[in-house]
Amino acid sequence: MAYTLREVLKVEEQVDYTPQTDWLETFSKQMGAGMGAALDRLMLKQGLSVQ
Repeated sequence: MAYTLREVLKVEEQVDYTPQTDWLETFSKQMGAGMGAALDRLMLKQGLSVQ
């Protein structure tokens, strides 16, 4: 793709439009997964199950 941009379209600079993940979004997803796993362990310990 870099060849196409440089040679055919005469564009020197590439712009990356890939969305970057926000650190807060990543943290909240990990926190939510951790809390879900902890809740599951707690419920299994008490004999309850999530279905």
